[in-house]
Amino acid sequence: MKNKKLKGIVLAIVLLFLCLLIVGWLFVHSLIYSEYKGYTEDSRIILIEKGMPVDSIINVLCKEGILKNRSGIKILLKLKGGENNFKAGEYLFDIPMSAADVYEKFMRGDIYYHKLTVIEGEDIFDISEKITGMELATDEEISAAIRNTKLISEFSPDAETLEGYLFPDTYLVSRSMNAEEILGMMVSNFKEKYEQHIRSSAEKAKYTPRELVIIASLIEKETSLDSERAIVSSVIYNRLKIGMGLQIDPTIIYALKMDGAYDGNLKRAHKQLDSPYNTYKYRGLPPGPIGNPGLHSLSAACTPDDTKYIYYVSKNDGSHQFSATSAEHNKAVYIWQKKYWQDKWLKEKQEKTQGGQNE
Repeated sequence: MKNKKLKGIVLAIVLLFLCLLIVGWLFVHSLIYSEYKGYTEDSRIILIEKGMPVDSIINVLCKEGILKNRSGIKILLKLKGGENNFKAGEYLFDIPMSAADVYEKFMRGDIYYHKLTVIEGEDIFDISEKITGMELATDEEISAAIRNTKLISEFSPDAETLEGYLFPDTYLVSRSMNAEEILGMMVSNFKEKYEQHIRSSAEKAKYTPRELVIIASLIEKETSLDSERAIVSSVIYNRLKIGMGLQIDPTIIYALKMDGAYDGNLKRAHKQLDSPYNTYKYRGLPPGPIGNPGLHSLSAACTPDDTKYIYYVSKNDGSHQFSATSAEHNKAVYIWQKKYWQDKWLKEKQEKTQGGQNE
């Protein structure tokens, strides 16, 4: 009888233990795998700074409504480890997530990246404005990084900035990156494209890699049409060959930007600006690139068309009329500038008059 009673007690203890074990397991499972979303917005971005302790990171996640409590992710860290794998950067949360989901997101280093697009022809001033506008770095940080020319010493040991070597493209950047890392991506991209597509042609060209980048930046500013780049390149080469001033307006704009004096309007008086970048005042190439050229302009700088063109004028549709003599050029200027705008003005005036009569 005693044995039977003892067995009953043991069985009850075992069953109680199993119940407690199951309840405990269900509780821990709930802590780890129950999904939670404690913020009301569609999404929330959390910034994890470099060197931030794991406990501080967990506190931020709880405070921002990503985690319901600390317990679930703390259990996972004890079971699996990974305290040193929390990568700095921004993390995007836009759906309910469990502690296990959040843990795995950090273990993967699933950082949220911003798209930074550099357009062909944009200069260091444009790029700096974009980076500061995205709050990825301060003006001072970007200015210092732009002057870190060790990155391009093989192309231009005397360069003062990275202008010309920040290759136009779309880059994925995070807030954990500093200005040097962001610009370094662009320079690395330039080097890769140069090796793959440009070096062979550049080695056969008359000018140094640095001079070719300068020429390419001029081409990029003067035309947006791929079909015209090699022609514009030929005009630049032809002017240099006969010692004629390049007379390219964007070089003056660049000089004004360097002085912080460009307000969006280029005036006739600016052609007298005393700057080595002013190609109306000084002959030959400017001392450095005036923007960051794309692949087509770099290629055109190495392989210009064989023409006798010396001049070109805008046809007001993005294309240009090219001429070999001043007489041809003067005629083109009359057609595409003076006459074009006179005709346009007369047409608009007639349409306005007819519209008034119809009323």
